Amino acid sequence: MLLLVYAMLSFMCFVNTKDLCTSEVRQYCYLQKRHPMACVGTYVCPQISENQSDEEERFKENIVRLHNVIRSQPVYGLTAANMRQLKWDDQLEQMAKITAHQICVNTYIQRFCEATPKHLEMIGSNELVLSANFKLRINADTVMDKWFKKRMEYNATNLILPFNGNRSIQPVAQILSAETHSIGCAYLQANNRGLQLLVVCKYAPAGANVGMNAFIVGPQGSQCPVNTSRTPEGLCN
Repeated sequence: MLLLVYAMLSFMCFVNTKDLCTSEVRQYCYLQKRHPMACVGTYVCPQISENQSDEEERFKENIVRLHNVIRSQPVYGLTAANMRQLKWDDQLEQMAKITAHQICVNTYIQRFCEATPKHLEMIGSNELVLSANFKLRINADTVMDKWFKKRMEYNATNLILPFNGNRSIQPVAQILSAETHSIGCAYLQANNRGLQLLVVCKYAPAGANVGMNAFIVGPQGSQCPVNTSRTPEGLCN
């Protein structure tokens, strides 16, 4: 936790400043009829490219794939009867970009831009800071390892079924939330040498609800929600 806090604070020292109010943020806020403080203030942060690179496209594909691989596997021998298959959502990706900007500038920005789109429910979030003394490349396997595998070294079944609010296990509870069906993620480099990466994923509807089971225990896909059916991997699509 202390390492995370230190990494978060260090953004203020290493940010390669660009205009925070990118065309993507302006367009999103315009469509939502919202006007963030960032667009009228002097806040700065690395710019998000309007044209996604091959690296960004690979990250999108792999982060969704890895989420679904984890969601299709037993957790300490427990399988999910109602686990939805996650699909990419562009508006959740935009929310993730905005959140990444907000974290990066480490200052209060009104969250008007994060007004929930009408076709989505309450939004969940996982956030991660990666730091190194060499230039980092975004890697979905590393992100999922930090969020899921390391935390699953603990016996998490008593935390997830039901989830007790333990913040250290919250990313696991969100990843394993059966009712979540949409995901959108974004990342940005937080200094001009590429020594830090900030990764944010948004989920709809939000999981990790305290006192609630992440999923129904039972044969995979045996209790899929209405209008969904079992996939060969045991998820509900």
